[in-house]
Amino acid sequence: MKIKQIFFTVLFIAFSLSTFSQNHQEVIKKEFSEYISLLEKFEFEKSLDYVMPEFFEIASKEMILKEIEAAFNDPEIELKFGAIEILSVNEPKNIDGKMYSVIKYNQNILLKMNSAEEVGTEEEKQEMLDFMLVAFQAQFGKENVTYNKETGFFQIFAEKTGVAATKSDIIDWKFITKEEGQDLFLKKILPTEILNDMN
Repeated sequence: MKIKQIFFTVLFIAFSLSTFSQNHQEVIKKEFSEYISLLEKFEFEKSLDYVMPEFFEIASKEMILKEIEAAFNDPEIELKFGAIEILSVNEPKNIDGKMYSVIKYNQNILLKMNSAEEVGTEEEKQEMLDFMLVAFQAQFGKENVTYNKETGFFQIFAEKTGVAATKSDIIDWKFITKEEGQDLFLKKILPTEILNDMN
């Protein structure tokens, strides 16, 4: 009888842990999609409510908002975002009383350099576009970047990584995504174990 009780207890615990993890992962997917959706709609101020608060200890929310708006309001660059595809959400890890989960996702980005139109000759314009194509391909992978001559847009298929974190039981997840040049920031606010999981 005792063996049966132990067996069913172990099964119950395993099922509970699995359900606990799945619930977390579903909430993370939902809240991360909301965060990305705000970015896609250029609602930057609202989107910052979803960012890990530790990030603002390094740079103020006001400064970050100013930098984002300046970048996206640059008349020389036109940006459009396609829908994201969430590839995976890791099982949350409890590290020093805080839950962390690594997210892998794909995102399509359309980018047009309006400044290319101001380049002198057609040959110079083409040289500039060729240079940019090579630069984007070096960053995102040759197979992930194309240029459409008819529309003037570069299409970038970006495979990206983010982290979700919360101090609460299951809700109110905050996020940060891994962007080029942010390694020092990430090292200051994320545990080493999570940084390793991102690679």
